[in-house]
Amino acid sequence: MNKAEILGLALRVEALEGADREVDAQVAAALRVGTLHFWAWNFHAWQGRSDGRVYLEEGGPSFAAPHYTSSIDAALTLVERGDEWQLSTIYNIARAEVGINRDHQTSWPGRGEHDGCNPVLAILAAALRAIASTMEDDRG
Repeated sequence: MNKAEILGLALRVEALEGADREVDAQVAAALRVGTLHFWAWNFHAWQGRSDGRVYLEEGGPSFAAPHYTSSIDAALTLVERGDEWQLSTIYNIARAEVGINRDHQTSWPGRGEHDGCNPVLAILAAALRAIASTMEDDRG
């Protein structure tokens, strides 16, 4: 998945009203996060589906995606080790920032907001943007 697609996922996360297993699976597929052997991720056809599973092909290998949109613990697994982060809720808006301590030479912090005051979705969007900031524009 390329930078624009990861940023598109962050926008989709911010627009959610609550947990969404399809988005969980799309995040896992996009970031190649899961319990598969390393060779399996070489295939580019992994797809997140509405049942919350990531599939290589219909009827083929699959795994259940982490609950990124409903669990702050799962969302925080996407924060790079050593990245500082913050989360606040005020005026019914959840705001998050990931990678505050970055040097701004190689990448930028990711920021996320959720108007429904859902801190999980805010931190997930921020983590996705922080990941995207380390990618080149045309590819991962």
